[in-house]
Amino acid sequence: MSSYKEINWKSIFSVPSLVYTFLGISFAIIALKGFMIPNHFLDGGVREDFYTIARNISYQYKLSSCSAQYSILYIGYKKIGTTFTIQAFMAIMIMAIGMNYVNIPTVTHDKIF
Repeated sequence: MSSYKEINWKSIFSVPSLVYTFLGISFAIIALKGFMIPNHFLDGGVREDFYTIARNISYQYKLSSCSAQYSILYIGYKKIGTTFTIQAFMAIMIMAIGMNYVNIPTVTHDKIF
């Protein structure tokens, strides 16, 4: 039995899907660059765990942050399907580009600890 799952391109490039994807990416970039990373407040997600590791070994976080998501893409492919995996991969790549080229000023300097 073949495990090939058909890709639903209309779903990926539908207007609501694109709007939700770009809104989610925009809010994530604002949250990460404006609040979380400058204040060293991380919620324990895959991206934040990778940021902590990259910071401790002096590795460029922005350029390689998408590599932390490969396990999620693999699990998504196995459990949800090819359409989800392609859409998630595109979102991760756009977010990596946004983290590199979009400048968000630090919104607050809260000292949590």
